[in-house]
Parts: sequence; C-alpha cells; structure tokens
Amino acid sequence: MPQGKSPLGLRWVLLHNHFERAKPMETHSFAGSRTLVQGTYSPDTHLLRLWFTSSPDRPYDYPRVPEHIWTGLKAARSAGEYYNLHIRDQYGEPRAPANPWRRR
Repeated sequence: MPQGKSPLGLRWVLLHNHFERAKPMETHSFAGSRTLVQGTYSPDTHLLRLWFTSSPDRPYDYPRVPEHIWTGLKAARSAGEYYNLHIRDQYGEPRAPANPWRRR
C-alpha cells in the first residue's frame, strides 16, 4: 500500500469530513404549552421531532422542515397555534420514529 494512503480510501475521508462538520441536533422544551412538550431539530437532515402533551412518551417525526420553521416554532407566543398553522398540514403525516429494539 502506498505511504499515506488509508485502506478505506476516499470513502473514509468523505464520511469523516461529513461528521466533522455535522451540526448538533437542537433541543427545545415548550414550558407552559398545552400542545407541545419538547422538540428537536437536525439542521443537517431537516428532521423535526415533536413530543405532544397528549402522548409525551411518543415522538413524531416531520421530515424536510426548513430551519426557519423550527426557529419560528421556538419563538412563537403559542407553540400549539404555530404548529397548527405552519407544520401540521404542511409537512405530511407525522411518523413515529422507528424502534430499533422492535422484533420483526
């Protein structure tokens, strides 16, 4: 093997660079909201995950949500109203995240 070459090659370099630049997932608690408990957002994947007061142990995923929607939700006077106006019907049906421990 030539000196200075990784056995994993370019694939390793690209993967390493991706994770080195990856932004951390953001978390926000909606204290006082009658609709939302908590939310997380990944700026890299644009995945919004929300926990509702009606089922606080079960999160729901909303894919392809732009960052400005997440910013607006965090800043909204009423998180539930903002969710109803800007997220609920605009980003498809919410999906519960896959359970990695579920038997198939």
